[in-house]
Amino acid sequence: DSCIVLDYMLDLFTGVVSGMTVHTDRMRANLDGSRGVVFSQKLLLAMVEAGAGRDEAYRIVQRISQRALDEGLELRELAVAEPQIGGRIALDEIKRIFDYHSYVRHVDENFERAGLV
Repeated sequence: DSCIVLDYMLDLFTGVVSGMTVHTDRMRANLDGSRGVVFSQKLLLAMVEAGAGRDEAYRIVQRISQRALDEGLELRELAVAEPQIGGRIALDEIKRIFDYHSYVRHVDENFERAGLV
């Protein structure tokens, strides 16, 4: 039964994806509209790794993320300016946190594995 359900799900998914139109310009605009908040989890984890308590890191990242959205500011800039972040995490590391490449670095490999290239 599980195999039949999986086959159905894959067939349905294939139908959805094959008919999909991707507007990369709109995707990028939507990501940019988040003001960098999509990187908030990576920022929180970097703070914890740098020695901050998880609750403390959560409160700080939540506060500056909300400020980024409310005031139309970039989370990356707020993170650099925040003494409790900038004092713990090097600027190079903050730049790495806010890099989209880490999310898509295996895309080509995954497409090759799936036989889609």
